[in-house]
Amino acid sequence: MPELPKEAGRRITSIFDFFTERNNLEAIQPFFTASLTAPDSLQGKKEWERRRWQDERLFAVSGLERVNYRNRITGTNSDEEQSQTFNFRPNQTGVAQLSPGNYLVRNLDMYASRGAEIETFTVAEGTFRLRNEEDNGQIHLEQLTKPDTWQPVLSVSPADLADSLIRVKQPTNYVSVELPNLSLTASNSTMQLRVLFTHIRRNQRPKQKPTYYFEGDAILTFK
Repeated sequence: MPELPKEAGRRITSIFDFFTERNNLEAIQPFFTASLTAPDSLQGKKEWERRRWQDERLFAVSGLERVNYRNRITGTNSDEEQSQTFNFRPNQTGVAQLSPGNYLVRNLDMYASRGAEIETFTVAEGTFRLRNEEDNGQIHLEQLTKPDTWQPVLSVSPADLADSLIRVKQPTNYVSVELPNLSLTASNSTMQLRVLFTHIRRNQRPKQKPTYYFEGDAILTFK
């Protein structure tokens, strides 16, 4: 995305803050394809935590950066020095190398992917993507083997995990359960994928198939 003029950045930041401070992101949801609805994992959290998520979410899905608009210097003859801000970030914000052959894939969000590609990333071992298959609630790790050709590598199923927990917990209309561990692991002879879920939700309407939603991080290890 081309860099916006400072004045446009100030106005957009001001608009984002306006809706965040009023807890009214649904008013601008039609302008975004990604969901602005806070995940269930934020229920019961403190107000400042929910507010921070909303603030970060708007800038994340828009691809824009926050621009300070509260302390502007007006007038062309002002002798005041304007502050300098330096912003640093990795060229791939979704993946971080923990050690050689060991990578953390951050912020897997089925809400944002809407039943498609979750994250594509390039590491020393190749180009990979994590893809959500909405129909059966599976997460697939695929490798780019040639242009526009993705080879399946590993899969895990948060849907199967949720279904197994349903059978154990026997919920009624709504149940929220905290567990000591919520993760899935798949491996082959060359690599291992472990998904650490922060949230899995299973929802089923009468006479319809269940739908599954999840958030979390993944660790990809090459053997």
